[in-house]
Amino acid sequence: MTIGVDIDDTITNSSELIIKYVKKFFNTDNPTLISNVMHLTQIEDKLLEFYEKYLYELMNTYTIKENAKEVIDRLRAKGHKIIIITARGYTIRNGIIDITKNYLKEHGINYDKIIFQARSKV
Repeated sequence: MTIGVDIDDTITNSSELIIKYVKKFFNTDNPTLISNVMHLTQIEDKLLEFYEKYLYELMNTYTIKENAKEVIDRLRAKGHKIIIITARGYTIRNGIIDITKNYLKEHGINYDKIIFQARSKV
């Protein structure tokens, strides 16, 4: 069986960290702003400034969700093919693909293939 797995908020705890940074940077806990930052629904100067300042740091600081690595390893050991499917790559910064591959390698997340810039993950 081929199994597709997302990175952000599936393998990693990215939302928790993004929310923390958004509250600090924008000095607010406005849920609409937090949603805009997390989903890039509105691009504006201040949002671009936030990502220019923190994107690499965030991506390198996300923690792996409990048991995510172990589940992926077990599935692969049973012969399943793991494909990482991510929207990463559609960003304002260069180097996201390399950062992502390095992050997965450093955290021992093994996969058979990775697909970047996925608009739909279905």
